[in-house]
Amino acid sequence: MFTQHIPGFPHRLTHDGYFDSVCNICMVTVASALYEDELAPYEFRHTCNPARITELGHYTSHSVLT
Repeated sequence: MFTQHIPGFPHRLTHDGYFDSVCNICMVTVASALYEDELAPYEFRHTCNPARITELGHYTSHSVLT
């Protein structure tokens, strides 16, 4: 049986005053916005690239990201 992992998205404030949303599974910046509450729609639509997961070494035969 496969399980789907739902990533978390820590936010960081950049030096130019924007907020970045970073996927804590594939480590990509999902979106940048002037207001933190603008990040949620991008986080909801984000799908990790399986090749990126394999590259990072986070992929196991029991997990699938969709």
